[in-house]
Amino acid sequence: LVQMAQLAAGGNGDQPRTGPATARRPSGAVKKTQSSLSASHIRDLDECLPALAGENRLRQMQAARYLEEHPTDATHRAEAIGALIGALKRSNRNVDTYLAKALEHSVAEPDVPLLIESLKSDSAALRRAALEALVRFPSDEAAHAVASLVARDRSARMAARETLERMGTVAEPATIALLSESDRAVQLDACRILLSIGTSASKSALTAKLNDRHLG
Repeated sequence: LVQMAQLAAGGNGDQPRTGPATARRPSGAVKKTQSSLSASHIRDLDECLPALAGENRLRQMQAARYLEEHPTDATHRAEAIGALIGALKRSNRNVDTYLAKALEHSVAEPDVPLLIESLKSDSAALRRAALEALVRFPSDEAAHAVASLVARDRSARMAARETLERMGTVAEPATIALLSESDRAVQLDACRILLSIGTSASKSALTAKLNDRHLG
């Protein structure tokens, strides 16, 4: 594992990114923004669902906050989740974070197949939201679905990798399978994940890959 750590350190070169300093908002502006996003602007589910389906971004944020603070019962859960998924597919960077949090709070274990299916969506916002929600329901099936993103979706690879790490040892078999991918970047990501979650079951797979001439 020490050798594998050295190998992984020479991988994709992920480095912390530093951006320009952000100007601080006046406290009054912060309070005004928080007030405008209050879930109290949405009184019930009958107001919430049309707001999610509409194009008013502020109302979408308010509706998302409502669902985050007022999880729906089993009778209405599918309807609420469908509305959130529809809104995420339309994607707006200013709203996506709120929608993703609402989805995470709204789903239950029976919704895992729908979350897995959402990983195939053309919407990057929906894929990210589904990844975040799946962390709550770690399973072999979910881990293999997430691992497929590591293998085939470069834009989602880092988020998928983090999801597998957060799932823990249940994701180990799916991650070991990634070592057989032809893409060296995927192999190295698998090494990184296994360094975080791997048990003795990973030892033989890692040893074999260390001796693979393709990894040098």
